[in-house]
Amino acid sequence: MIRLALPLVKGNRDYRERESLLRRMDELLLLSGVESQFVEQQMARERAADEKSHPGKTSLPLTDCRRARLQQGARQALRCTIARVLSNESHRSFSVHLAESPLLQWFCAIPLRGDIRVPSKSQ
Repeated sequence: MIRLALPLVKGNRDYRERESLLRRMDELLLLSGVESQFVEQQMARERAADEKSHPGKTSLPLTDCRRARLQQGARQALRCTIARVLSNESHRSFSVHLAESPLLQWFCAIPLRGDIRVPSKSQ
């Protein structure tokens, strides 16, 4: 996954500490295999749900587009949950914070395509 560089923030120790923590969490998620394992578990759940909704039929393989969407959604769900727990914010408050923060968007793998779509209760 390609990510844009984070903006350079100078003179704010709390921000630097938060950035360092999230960069370390990112590294741990990737190197430990936890993120990959979580994504694979979500994909297995999706396949099981497909089989359950179409009993007796051979389930169709996931298309590349659907697989990519599911993988991205699983990755975002894991990372948003971690970031929200670390921030000790409610879901609604975290959603606003996520929309405002390039650092959180980077960590949570929110694609930067002009408009910002973050998870929210009102989706």
